[in-house]
Amino acid sequence: MQEYKKRYGERVAVWGTVGAQTTFAFATPEEIRREVKLRIETLGRAGLVLCPAYDIDEPDIPWENTLAFLEAAEEHGSPPNKKTSALSAEVSQA
Repeated sequence: MQEYKKRYGERVAVWGTVGAQTTFAFATPEEIRREVKLRIETLGRAGLVLCPAYDIDEPDIPWENTLAFLEAAEEHGSPPNKKTSALSAEVSQA
């Protein structure tokens, strides 16, 4: 990630995430939060598309990790808008 940032700056968008079969499946919610924060700090808020790389109802992914991902993305990413805040609230209640 750091190499892409150095080479291209904010001229390209990077589709980044936390590994579904590695980190998401086995990490703690706190580790997920750290990974999200690292990606946002490394690539910046502009040019990063941060999204889960799995179906939201994947049976091997702890629900707490999905919530940690969404919360950290909202906390460290671009200021939330009405649409993303509503989605986060809806997912938290599920």
